Amino acid sequence: MTVSATDRRYDRLSRLLHWALGVLSVVQFVIGWTMPHVGRNTVPVGLVGAHVTVGVLIVLLVAVRLVWSLFRRAPAPRPVATVTTRLSSVVHGLLYLG
Repeated sequence: MTVSATDRRYDRLSRLLHWALGVLSVVQFVIGWTMPHVGRNTVPVGLVGAHVTVGVLIVLLVAVRLVWSLFRRAPAPRPVATVTTRLSSVVHGLLYLG
């Protein structure tokens, strides 16, 4: 697997981390929305355990992504339609709010 960035695309590892974090974020939201009320003394089993596990995975992948971004160069921005750029910004903004 090649991990170097080209002039036009992010490398495979960067894309994998990006999409894995997106999917895990959606899974985390769904689990959090459907799990029962959680108090201070709740034992992490079932959906609560899954929520904790996915949360730890997200934190670990964010750390890996941050370290990886220090050692690779970002590709040159390519011209994209304005609607696509704005939609991407809105979706990423909503993910950061969540």
